[in-house]
Amino acid sequence: MKPARFPRSENTGKGPFIASGLPIRNRFHRWNCEWVREMALENRVMFKTHADAVAAGRKPCLTCRA
Repeated sequence: MKPARFPRSENTGKGPFIASGLPIRNRFHRWNCEWVREMALENRVMFKTHADAVAAGRKPCLTCRA
């Protein structure tokens, strides 16, 4: 089963956005993305806005189109 994709137009820049704290992971996700559920709580890094996550060197998730 393929994951649901969010349309790009939903990107309002408002969060929270969540990324993995592991150094090999450079993607950030919307709070309700299925990949967030796979992350251990202690490995999650929160960003308030899309711009904050990009400024930290993260790239948007291709599934949830953060």
